[in-house]
Amino acid sequence: MDEVFYTVFNKKKMKQALQSPAHLSALIDRLIDSMKTRATIVLNKKIAEVIATKENYKGSAWVEISAEEAEVKDLEGAVKILKLLKGAYNGMDEVSTSYNKGYQKPGDTA
Repeated sequence: MDEVFYTVFNKKKMKQALQSPAHLSALIDRLIDSMKTRATIVLNKKIAEVIATKENYKGSAWVEISAEEAEVKDLEGAVKILKLLKGAYNGMDEVSTSYNKGYQKPGDTA
C-alpha cells in the first residue's frame, strides 16, 4: 500500500491545543483517530483482495453466484444467501492436506 493518509484539523482547535496539555492530548487523539479510520478501511479492502481468491479455498467452500442472485429482494432471498454463506463456512471448517493446517475439531486427537 503506497498511500498517504491525511487528516483535517481546525485552526481554533489547534490554538486551543497550544494553550493546554489537555487540549493538545485531545487534539492528537482526534487526529490519530481520523487518520487511522481511513487507513483501516483501505487495509481491510487490501487484505480481502489478497486472500479472497479461489486458490485460497477448498472446492467445497467456493460457490460463485451472479450479481442478480446476490441481490436480496425479500426474506426468501436473504435466507438463500445465508444458507450459501453457511455452506461455505462449513466447507472451510473441514481439515484437508492443503487448507486449515493445524485446525483440530473438538474431540479429535492428533
